Amino acid sequence: MALVAFGNPTAGSSIATPLLASPWDVLGQLLPPGAALSLARNIVYHVDIDITRPLVVLSAYALAGGLIMVCTALIRQRKTATRAAASPATA
Repeated sequence: MALVAFGNPTAGSSIATPLLASPWDVLGQLLPPGAALSLARNIVYHVDIDITRPLVVLSAYALAGGLIMVCTALIRQRKTATRAAASPATA
């Protein structure tokens, strides 16, 4: 929810990023919508500009999302195993 509420207005899609207020222009480039927009703009229009920063931002969010998914799956698996071990087996 926060990425939609803060990411879209600060991405600079409707207003150029340099025209945004001081904290929002930096914050917008550190959120996935702003990084993706910068990456697309740099690839299409500015061939010689470095695309490392948007790639690092998007990779960090992808890695964090993957780690959250793996941790959640492990926690659920551990809870299921604990419940199965705690309940008596009926035969």
